[in-house]
Amino acid sequence: MRVGGLVILVVSVLAACSSSGPTLSPTPTQPGVSVLASAAPSPSLSSSGSTASPTVPPSPSPSLVTATPTPSATVASASAPPPEQLGTTDPATGLKLTYITVGEWTATTRPNNHYLLTWRTPNTPDTTVRVEAITKCLAPDDSTGIPCVTPASHITAADYILIAKRPASDGYARWTWPAFEDIGGAVTTDGTHDFYAIAVTLTTGSIVRVVVIATGQTCSGCVY
Repeated sequence: MRVGGLVILVVSVLAACSSSGPTLSPTPTQPGVSVLASAAPSPSLSSSGSTASPTVPPSPSPSLVTATPTPSATVASASAPPPEQLGTTDPATGLKLTYITVGEWTATTRPNNHYLLTWRTPNTPDTTVRVEAITKCLAPDDSTGIPCVTPASHITAADYILIAKRPASDGYARWTWPAFEDIGGAVTTDGTHDFYAIAVTLTTGSIVRVVVIATGQTCSGCVY
């Protein structure tokens, strides 16, 4: 919220030479408008020493200045909210998943989440980075507080949806999904599928490493 200040400068010219001299009333101002006015020069005295009526020149028309917000600044602040992190940062690779929600909830529309996955290493083109969204919780149903997916979980082709596939030299992957409110124990959704984990697979030749960047947890008996 921006709070604007109103600055009103009123200049009054008082005739000091005669009690019957004219008095200038302050120029009325409009709300939210700064008024710039110049003070009138001092009245002149006659050379004979007698008191003369002061000569008051007409005051110049005030300049009206209306402050208006800068459109570019307003758009920038509305379209660039601070990103939120989903899950944790992997210290070995620097893998980090953040998202920014853009848009408004209305009766017919909802905002979008713009996701950005970044990593520091590996950063060579011979390494492939696959981002996979896991569609089910793979931990035992009767457990509580257990991660739905770990690097040791057996993930089949029926358990995930491929989000992105990039060479590691790119250093990032982007995608957009609808924003959500309540999705139970899932961590995110694409609007059609709820996802219980986001896993990243790094493949260099025959070497494969899996990093679970975000995962839900089991909650036996929980009702969402």
